[in-house]
Amino acid sequence: MGCRDRKDCLVEVGDLVVVVYPYMEWDWQRYKIGDIGIVLRISHYSDYSVVRVRLFRTGKVEPIPTDYVIKLGDDNECGRSGSFN
Repeated sequence: MGCRDRKDCLVEVGDLVVVVYPYMEWDWQRYKIGDIGIVLRISHYSDYSVVRVRLFRTGKVEPIPTDYVIKLGDDNECGRSGSFN
């Protein structure tokens, strides 16, 4: 699963990101695959990191694990591409 906290896969504050993790229809999940937003803050924990992203679709700020997003338009070297053709 993804590139958890690898330096070459980390996003930065101000980056545009796209959600790439499949929507699992969990009640608590307010974002879905393909959502685009801007990173406002990054929180690092011992085993994982979370980005707070303002999603353009909803206008809300959501905490999303870094595993679930990539920079818009970038390859993340993990087999997923940020380009949607």
